[in-house]
Amino acid sequence: MANPQVESGHIRIANELYDEILRRNFTKRQQNLVLFIWRLSYGTGQKDCKVKHFNLFELAGLYRSDIRKELNYLKECSVLNWDEENMIFSINKNYKLWQISPNKNWNSERFNSLIHENIMRKNVSETLTNKDKEVSETLITENDRVSNSLTNKTENVSNSPTSELVKHQQRPSEKSSTSRGTENLYPLLETSLKDINNKDSSYRQPSASKFYEENGFGIIGGHAAEMLMKWLNKFDDEVLILAMKEAIENDAKNWRYMNRVLSSWEEQGVKTASDAKAAIEEFRSQSRSNYSGRRQTEVVPDWFKNRDQSEKEKSSYSNVDQEELMSMLQRHAGGND
Repeated sequence: MANPQVESGHIRIANELYDEILRRNFTKRQQNLVLFIWRLSYGTGQKDCKVKHFNLFELAGLYRSDIRKELNYLKECSVLNWDEENMIFSINKNYKLWQISPNKNWNSERFNSLIHENIMRKNVSETLTNKDKEVSETLITENDRVSNSLTNKTENVSNSPTSELVKHQQRPSEKSSTSRGTENLYPLLETSLKDINNKDSSYRQPSASKFYEENGFGIIGGHAAEMLMKWLNKFDDEVLILAMKEAIENDAKNWRYMNRVLSSWEEQGVKTASDAKAAIEEFRSQSRSNYSGRRQTEVVPDWFKNRDQSEKEKSSYSNVDQEELMSMLQRHAGGND
């Protein structure tokens, strides 16, 4: 019967990094390559590994014709670090640079809830006494007596101040070990859940790439990936997300608008999300001021000011012309008589 033990060797991988492998939409071949490289690197206590020939990757279940293609793809997607000259391979731990789309069925809240349930299950099993153990085993050994823990067999009880000594000795409780464990269980669970929630609060923060895809900007890849990597070298995810929110509010979900915003922030010396929020507020305040100034200094054309006078003149002209015409008709009619 197989009985593997960590003492015989194990792979140390951070849960956060392993979760990202589950969250991303890797193909079966790509996932096998990642696990294969992890086994040869982390599994041997090293950060990278050497695979001399491509055909050795067939051990991971790939056809020879697919090996180079999949390795190139993982390298272009910033998942794989590959020294082609020396055939050295490692997995990029900075998963925020990975350009692999998320799994459409992934739900972080449900996954975190499942983790919490199993942590609670682990705490319960460690706190409660195993069913196959008797209460007496947790307090005294089978051959011991309570008196042995207070005085030696050769000594009389009166030789030591028993009343003071008993205060410092552990007394067997009338309750079962199960009830004792249950009393201490709930404070332990509350503390564990608080720690878990504190740790998970940062994990729930969306990355810039995730926010980009979930808000309709497009799929991370090609030019979008290059631009995202460029700005991630200068700003953190929260600043990039603020720039995307500005693009959404201005109905301009494209890199041209976001580049203008981020370039402007770079010139203003923006470093943190607080700096970016201050820059946004200053820009909006200035825009409102400029708009108000334009409204106050608006020039009214002369033709608009004199429109009433022009109408009166047109009316008088038309009246004069009508009188002359009537006079001419009357003279003409008199001459004919």
